[in-house]
Amino acid sequence: MEKSPSEKSLSDDLSLLDKIKNLTKQIQIFKENTENMNILLKRLIKIKDRDIQSLISTFK
Repeated sequence: MEKSPSEKSLSDDLSLLDKIKNLTKQIQIFKENTENMNILLKRLIKIKDRDIQSLISTFK
């Protein structure tokens, strides 16, 4: 049985809302992952800086 125009419109709207919710979740996950990557990158930079300073002091 074919849907009426209003049923089809409602179905389309619900589908669109579902897509928006999924995109919102994906954006939030992306933000969290980006923040975590930035934290890890800062830690790596600190570690590398300490290694470089250690090498410099070794050869002084």
